[in-house]
Amino acid sequence: SNFSKAFNDFNYAAGILKRFSNKLKEWGLEDKNWDDKRLDLMVELLIHKYSTEGLMRALLNTGDKYLVEGNTWNDTFWGVCNGRGKNYLGRIIMNIRQKIIDGKIIAKNNS
Repeated sequence: SNFSKAFNDFNYAAGILKRFSNKLKEWGLEDKNWDDKRLDLMVELLIHKYSTEGLMRALLNTGDKYLVEGNTWNDTFWGVCNGRGKNYLGRIIMNIRQKIIDGKIIAKNNS
């Protein structure tokens, strides 16, 4: 079915996956500890992402700018919408930038 395929197919749009995810919640099948896990998982994924030479260079080129995940779809957890939001995505990326500067994250040899 499209439903089960969606969670293993990287070609689905984020909005479709969000709707499928909400269906799981309606059915009582969501991970009750997801809120605790999602920040740790995002940190791990973003460290991996920004460890490549090209993206590391691009991130360092932002200098000391405050980074904001701006959006228009009311995501106030990962970003900021209409001036409101926790901006966890931006804050995690800024933290990674500082760890790169401090030498705690080293570039991999791929760009």
